[in-house]
Amino acid sequence: MPLLDRYEHPAHRPEYSTLVVRGTPWTTALPPELAHLNLDLLDEDAFAGRPQGDLGGAGNGWVLATATALNHVVLEAHDAAPPPSDEQWGDVMESPLLNEGLGVDLTQVIQSEPMRGVRLGPPGLYRVRMHRRRLDDRREWLLQFWPAGGVLEPPRRLSRGPRPARDGDLDSDLAMDLVAIALWSPGQATKADLAERLLVSTEEIDAALAYTLRYDLLHVDERAASTVSLTPVDKRPPEERDPFAAARKRSAAIKAWAKANGVKINQRGNIPPEVEEQFRRHRGPLT
Repeated sequence: MPLLDRYEHPAHRPEYSTLVVRGTPWTTALPPELAHLNLDLLDEDAFAGRPQGDLGGAGNGWVLATATALNHVVLEAHDAAPPPSDEQWGDVMESPLLNEGLGVDLTQVIQSEPMRGVRLGPPGLYRVRMHRRRLDDRREWLLQFWPAGGVLEPPRRLSRGPRPARDGDLDSDLAMDLVAIALWSPGQATKADLAERLLVSTEEIDAALAYTLRYDLLHVDERAASTVSLTPVDKRPPEERDPFAAARKRSAAIKAWAKANGVKINQRGNIPPEVEEQFRRHRGPLT
């Protein structure tokens, strides 16, 4: 399908090892076919407050993905679903994405100044296909966006690469994938369908469901049956719904201190490590 726009960043260094692509969150009334969605639970902060899956996910105006220190990132905008890539990618998944703006930007967790991105088209429901492969010193990413045509299909894994032992517990990763499915499509699902959708076994789905219950991520009805009902949980008090609030507060404090003490930094850019060290050591006027 025609490629409408493309952006490439060959050496992206994301904060908190989290690749962030932001659009514009949906704030107006949803069309009838999307009326079941809970926009509060699809907000970026609500997702980020939960354990993050091995690859990533998308919601109301955002895409978050598990990155590394150095990443080669390509964003593409298409007018319809592109054909599968003919390159070898270890991990591939698709997810719905709501966007009320005209495009999306590659950016950072805290620093709000966009780097650059792609123009998508009119506000609406989109789909994003995330590709990731691991190299020795970096990860390569291809994120493709296109209009969903009003059809909401829950997140789906298209490829699952081998997992290094250091990457942690599969149960927690699958639990986040189940949460993402429940956020976009709450209600009944068979374990066989969930296993097929996430490219795992039904036994692994059972273990992930147990994890969601243990950490209060989902309401799960009839867990022992072959068909379960999934409903997202959000019990956090409002002051805990922004997991990066402390980091943002510290960033603002460093910038205010730097300005008061004549330390020159870009107030909208990243804080140089040497300035962070000065702040840590002095916490007052420089001498």
